Amino acid sequence: MKSITLLQIIAMGLPALGYALAWWMQPQRRARRELERARTKRLGEVRDGDRVRVMGVVRRLRESVVSPVTGRACVGFRYVIEARTAAGDWNVVAHESTCVPFGLVDEGVEATVEGPFLFGLDFDDRGDVWANLPPGLFGVLERARVPLSGPFGGEKEFRFREAVLRPDDRIMVLGAVTIEVDRAGRREELRGPPLARKIRGTAEDPVALADADEDSAPLAARG
Repeated sequence: MKSITLLQIIAMGLPALGYALAWWMQPQRRARRELERARTKRLGEVRDGDRVRVMGVVRRLRESVVSPVTGRACVGFRYVIEARTAAGDWNVVAHESTCVPFGLVDEGVEATVEGPFLFGLDFDDRGDVWANLPPGLFGVLERARVPLSGPFGGEKEFRFREAVLRPDDRIMVLGAVTIEVDRAGRREELRGPPLARKIRGTAEDPVALADADEDSAPLAARG
């Protein structure tokens, strides 16, 4: 029996390592890790300079976007389109994530969430469709210059997954809080100036978004 060299062992393990790294770096997993490590406050308790996890219900502000795959109007979306290879595996051929500023409301208190964003919402059931793919998907593939047929003329098999953020969704948000004097804000004291809460991120520390867990409501009371 031929002996296996160290280089051969490393070469055999590289695909598994690449898959594990891609799994670890998926936006929803990155966002969850960030949120789980963060302190939690109620939205009405945040202070200027905090970087904390808060929960609330999404409110649309001036802007909205439309998913180019499903045509759904929303505040933000993320999609991944995959094509089946000759070996039966699935490779990502197109993906996009975008989100516009939105309001986050909890117990009568509102903050404006401005991003940039780490869009970690879970893919919904609609993204698991394997047949009857939406026409918008093929438009995305065309713009991305992804061939719709294989090298021998046969049609490729595609699938997609999509997550959307819509008004009235309840989510968790992690970002840097600023409280600014703003004419459009609310007076929190009788003689005080109108104040506006804003949650922002940076390219290095984007605002993390994730679905609110059903059992996460008690966390809002933790400091």
